Amino acid sequence: MTFSIVARCPRTGQVGVGALTAMVGVGKIACHAGTGAGAVSSQAAGPHVSGPGG
Repeated sequence: MTFSIVARCPRTGQVGVGALTAMVGVGKIACHAGTGAGAVSSQAAGPHVSGPGG
């Protein structure tokens, strides 16, 4: 089972993203955030789908 969360602070506009699963280091491949763009957390898909190049 995988859990992921993306949140935005309404006061500061800061975004955060996180994921948790049985795979070690999932946050490195499933979570992405960019200045002026937002944040995304994918499940069952790596950076080629939702990361900087996807």
